[in-house]
Amino acid sequence: MQKTVNEARAKGAQAVVLLSHNGMDVDLKMASRVTGIDVILGGHTHDGVPVPTMVKNAAGQTIVMNAGSNGKFLAVLDLDVKDKKIVNINYKLLPIFANYLPAVKEMSTLIDKVRAPYKEKLSEKLAVTESLLYRRGNFNGTFDRLITDALIKVCGAQIAFSPGFRWGTSLLPDKAITREHVMDQTAITYPWTTLTDLSGESLKTILEDVCDNLFNPDPYYQQGGDMVRTGGMSYTCDPSAKAGSRISDMRFGGQLMEASKTYKVAGWAPVLKTSKPLIVLVSLDNCPFCKISRENYLIPLSREQSLQVVQVNIGHATAIVDAQGKRTTQAELIKSWNINAAPTVLFLGKSGQEIAPCLVGGTTSDFYGAYLQERGDLAIKILKSA
Repeated sequence: MQKTVNEARAKGAQAVVLLSHNGMDVDLKMASRVTGIDVILGGHTHDGVPVPTMVKNAAGQTIVMNAGSNGKFLAVLDLDVKDKKIVNINYKLLPIFANYLPAVKEMSTLIDKVRAPYKEKLSEKLAVTESLLYRRGNFNGTFDRLITDALIKVCGAQIAFSPGFRWGTSLLPDKAITREHVMDQTAITYPWTTLTDLSGESLKTILEDVCDNLFNPDPYYQQGGDMVRTGGMSYTCDPSAKAGSRISDMRFGGQLMEASKTYKVAGWAPVLKTSKPLIVLVSLDNCPFCKISRENYLIPLSREQSLQVVQVNIGHATAIVDAQGKRTTQAELIKSWNINAAPTVLFLGKSGQEIAPCLVGGTTSDFYGAYLQERGDLAIKILKSA
């Protein structure tokens, strides 16, 4: 980021405004470390910030602001630039009252046309709300509870997990729940459900891992989103505790859960779909070729083909759960694969087995992407034929 800002300034930029999807905490830390950014307009954590935050850094200061989510606010920013620098900033957060704004006719016509083939199905009434249904809390919301209850009943599970999504339409009591409302809460490109046997220890590890993504004291290690939603079990969370010690008092049916006992756990939007491989990048801190592999090849591949790509790091003792639901660390998992070079890219099946030859080493060669694609295609072919 510092390099990009320096390049922009060198090309004559009089003001540098960063549009960020990092989240407020990450933006604040970055503003204190990167110089030359005048304003950060951020998103991701859904924070509606009416008054900008001034952050000091080595070369001056950066103003950080977030405009909420879901079109609830419009951020208006006026910059007064004189003599190649900003001398004044005026910022307002304006609330949007959609019912008082006339719709654009052309856009309304287009939306109606696109929706027409599905309108009857979307308007189908499925049930009536007995209470407020929402998904707005950092932990469980009532619509999340509806989803986890349904997973437990349909899948025959004891416990259910639902992703910590924060979008979807809230419904007032005594209102019809239509199929479109269900789609509001679940319409993603990887919605398949799973039923897995997990030990109490593995369940705790999963909850601790997600918890650390949210409450790690270093914003750069926070990955956003909200806590995974749970049904059929309860637990206590202390966000201020150390990693691995935030989750306690896990209970099923009112009784304390046993670390060695196995529970049937339903979920949806899982990490891995059976017809697609899990691609694992084994990386090393400060490895330039690892960065090239990740940013120039694996991330674009993931986006273009909806493939799941994860990274584990050599020498890291971070606790994770392997494909068999067993608790381990990144370093131990890499050792079990007998890998001692980075970057190494693995192509794994549902049970964590290697289903295509790994790609060892990094290069700036134009053939690297072709090698990745070839192995990825082979892995998909093997999974589909299994």
